[in-house]
Amino acid sequence: VSNRFSVIFCSYDYSGYGQSSGKPSEQSTYADIEAAYKCLEESYGTKQEDIILYGQSVGSGPTLDLAARLPRLRAVVLHSPILSGLRVMYPVKRTYWFDIYKNIDKIPLVNCPVLIIH
Repeated sequence: VSNRFSVIFCSYDYSGYGQSSGKPSEQSTYADIEAAYKCLEESYGTKQEDIILYGQSVGSGPTLDLAARLPRLRAVVLHSPILSGLRVMYPVKRTYWFDIYKNIDKIPLVNCPVLIIH
């Protein structure tokens, strides 16, 4: 029996950042991470259970959004994640409809191991 381990590393810029065109928005970051995931899945045949997602700071938003929708991920790494956009600026205790990156509400939906580093 041969155990073969291969690594595919996928990195991307959000719309409106780095070399990417478009305008930055919460919804565009969700579309961006979905496109990166679909590329791994369709072009490389990568399975959920072989993927470790990584998100740093604001990047924790799209990372947790995708992780909450993929039940068989290998793991998630969150580097200095935010609770939500509003909670970065104000000590609020509840989620408001106009808040962005509602990570505090999405983290319970993640089924895989999560490493939080700061």
